[in-house]
Amino acid sequence: MRNVDRPAEPESLVRSAAQWKADLLRAIKAEELNGSDANKRRTKNCRKRYNQRDVRQALQEMYGQVCCYCESSMKSASYGEIEHRKPKSKFPQFTFSWDNLHLACQVCNRNKGAKWDDSAPILDSVEDDVQEHLDYRMRPGAPKRHGLSARGTTTIEHAGLNRQGLLEERWSVFCGVMRITRSLRENPDGPNSEQVSKGLSELTRGQYGSYLEWIQDQDSATLPFQDC
Repeated sequence: MRNVDRPAEPESLVRSAAQWKADLLRAIKAEELNGSDANKRRTKNCRKRYNQRDVRQALQEMYGQVCCYCESSMKSASYGEIEHRKPKSKFPQFTFSWDNLHLACQVCNRNKGAKWDDSAPILDSVEDDVQEHLDYRMRPGAPKRHGLSARGTTTIEHAGLNRQGLLEERWSVFCGVMRITRSLRENPDGPNSEQVSKGLSELTRGQYGSYLEWIQDQDSATLPFQDC
């Protein structure tokens, strides 16, 4: 997870969010009074209105096509899922609020589901300084996300940021970066050294960018390269 800037609110939300919210709250109230199939369908349909093309495009640009939580790249066959930081089932009033919408991979989104901790809410990658709450701990074969606060721990647990698949992906990234770093140290004046160094820096803006930054900030002599 890393910090991003939120762009301007998409036109569909500017134009319709207030009406969609009013319709949804009315539908929920009607369903509470009479849980008929028709009322349930009406509520379900109202909840979906945030899924607009311009909303999705804005979120894709905002996150550079990586998950807001685990920073995994969205595959070519998947566009990610629009994530409600405050779950829409618990906070229906924020279903169409632009500052509550993010982009998540399917795994993080399903892991989080409707989880919410009032005392230590999951981090917001726009409003919170992520580095104050989350760090990495390097262990052979297991570069884990580490909470520096209760909210950081909530984020790790709710999104599953130390699940086995992510640990394996991070380890693969680590070994690749360490091989390049060692090569640059052994041949700092090589013909491609400047280009390779620049390439490493540019990678921090993509998949697992915060982890790549963390690796580059460490003293490589203390990292377990020999275990790769």
